[in-house]
Amino acid sequence: MKSESGIIMGKDSRVQPGFKWFGPRAFDWNMIVTPEGSCSVFSENRRLCELTQGSVFLFSPGRPRSYEVKTTWTGIWCHFVPEHTPDWKRCSGNCYRCCPEETVFSRICDSITEAYELYLSRSPGWHILTRHLLEEIVLRGNSRPDLNAVPPQILHAQRLLNDLNFHYEDFEEIAHLTGLSRSVFFRLFREHTGTTPQRYRESRMLRLATALLEASDLTLNEIASRTGFSDPYYFSHRFKAAFHQSPGTYRRSLRVNADSGK
Repeated sequence: MKSESGIIMGKDSRVQPGFKWFGPRAFDWNMIVTPEGSCSVFSENRRLCELTQGSVFLFSPGRPRSYEVKTTWTGIWCHFVPEHTPDWKRCSGNCYRCCPEETVFSRICDSITEAYELYLSRSPGWHILTRHLLEEIVLRGNSRPDLNAVPPQILHAQRLLNDLNFHYEDFEEIAHLTGLSRSVFFRLFREHTGTTPQRYRESRMLRLATALLEASDLTLNEIASRTGFSDPYYFSHRFKAAFHQSPGTYRRSLRVNADSGK
């Protein structure tokens, strides 16, 4: 399942209590909707928040996270760059929470479920409709203008870097496409994402790799190629640095957990 337009989605259904997993430092926005159960989120050895039933969380870029399921948990998640800067209640650090009333949450669940089904279908125009549904969820949680909005030039750069079908000569070309000078572009990009454009792009490549490891039977060499890594050994090296395990071990652990949940 190759990502288009910088959107990656997934669903974890009825994950059993005690299950833990680690994510790399995320360089894009991450939305998680919890229709059932609860799951604790940790960052840098500190409890960040609790994903509880009926809640919607947004995590802005920049901090690594780990997860531990408390009660049988179901979550639908996505990685994308929002058109509108979220203005939700900040819980801690880069964690934002929206706990809407039941009817609104029901609509949010309908929207993200439809977005996920479109994402899986790859039907014509799926990415436009999916992004529209995700933006709708963000706007439902907004209550007032955000005075610290990410500049539109940086959001544009994030979308370009998230699209693995987009090819460019170097990061100066990205700066040119945003209309900023190289120095201003790199400074603003680091200020608002917490990282460099190169590392941001690599994080997107690795995120797509995790989705392919989970949902496809592609070989590791094929996944490396599809995610933009020209060298499969370098892909394995960078994957292990981000996830603390090799791609093969990551795939086996997913399948063991899936088998144990049957």
